[in-house]
Amino acid sequence: MSKGGYPDFLLVGAARAGTTAVDRYLRQHPEVFLPRVKEPCFFAFAGGTTGYRKGKFSFAVTDREAYQALYKERKSGQMAGDLSTPYLFLYRQTIDNILRNHPDPKRLRIIALLRQPVDRAYSQYRWRLRDGREELSFPDAVAAEPIRKREGYSFDYLYLERSYYAAALQAYRDQFPQVHIAFYDDLRKDPLSVMQGLCRFLGVDPELPFQAIGEVNGTWSPRYPWLSRLVTFEHPLKYRLLNRIPGHWRDSIRAGFTKINAVKQAEEQLDPVYHRRLTERFTEDILAVQSMTGRNLASWLQ
Repeated sequence: MSKGGYPDFLLVGAARAGTTAVDRYLRQHPEVFLPRVKEPCFFAFAGGTTGYRKGKFSFAVTDREAYQALYKERKSGQMAGDLSTPYLFLYRQTIDNILRNHPDPKRLRIIALLRQPVDRAYSQYRWRLRDGREELSFPDAVAAEPIRKREGYSFDYLYLERSYYAAALQAYRDQFPQVHIAFYDDLRKDPLSVMQGLCRFLGVDPELPFQAIGEVNGTWSPRYPWLSRLVTFEHPLKYRLLNRIPGHWRDSIRAGFTKINAVKQAEEQLDPVYHRRLTERFTEDILAVQSMTGRNLASWLQ
C-alpha cells in the first residue's frame, strides 16, 4: 500500500464507459477505499489550474495537501483508488505528474474502461446536452471541435478527440507494469464478472457479493433546462461544499433532483450511415487497441 495519502490504483477512464458503475460497486468493498470526491483529477492538474475558458473543472483538487487529505480516512490494509476520467485523455501531463508526485509510482495499478469510440462520444454529447452545457446538434458539435479547442473549451467538448485510446494506453503501459483493461460492453452484460476481474487485479477479495446498483446515468431529458444549468454551474465554492457531504447523501440529493427534473426517454440513436462514417476515423486506433489487448473488436468497426 502506498504511504503519505496517495492512491494505490487509478481508474483513468474513459469517460462515459461505465466508470460511475465501477465507482458504486467498489464503494461496497470493505477492502477498497475511495475518497468522497469522485474525480479528484489531481494528477491531471497538480499544482496548477485547468486553464479552460469553458468547462473549467472547478471541482478538480489541484493542491497536494488537499489531495492527500482525501485519503486520511483510509483504514489499514485498504486499497485506495482515484477514479478520474480525464487521466486517459490528458495522459501526458497525468503521467508526468504521477512520476513527480506519487511516492511509489511503479507500484501504482492502472485500470482503463473502454467503449466503442463513436458510442462513447455520442454519450458524452448527450450528457452535456442533458446538463444544459451543450446547444449544438451532434454533427455541428463534432464539426466545431477544432474551433472550440482553439477558443479554450475543455476536452469535455472534444467528443471525438477524446475517443482515441491507443496512444494513451501505450503510454501507461510503458510507464507502469500493472495495467488492466476492461470493456463497457462486458460491464453491461456481466458486471459481476468484470468486477471480479478488477478485484483480482487489485488483490482484494473477488468473491464479495456485490449488490445490484440499478441503472446508472440513464437516458433522460431535463423537464426544466434552466434548472439543469443552475445545478451544473461550475464554481469552486460549490464543489468545496459538496465535497463535505458524504457520498451516499450526495447520491440521494442527485436522485431527488433527477426525479424532479428528469423526463425519461429512449436513447436516441445516431443515423447508421453517419455512425459508420465517424467510425471510419477510428479504424487505425481500434485496430491498435485490438492488437494491444488481444480483444476482438470487430463489433467496434461496424
